[in-house]
Amino acid sequence: GATVMVASHELERAGALARELGGAVVVKGIAEGVTHKSELGLVALGLATPEAAQQAAIDMVRRSDLVVTAIWQGR
Repeated sequence: GATVMVASHELERAGALARELGGAVVVKGIAEGVTHKSELGLVALGLATPEAAQQAAIDMVRRSDLVVTAIWQGR
């Protein structure tokens, strides 16, 4: 599926982007040098609503000072 990058200063767009992708989405934090993102809470799977995707992106950035998150269509 499609992947959309969202910078931390524009996280309010994350919900709208998830809506455009349609269906359940995945949000993943982009952190240089981090191998096991899921262990650090940087992966959220099966987010069924745009609101859930936006909140996941916000939480990841707050938790780890990320600069970018990625949103893509889940399976």
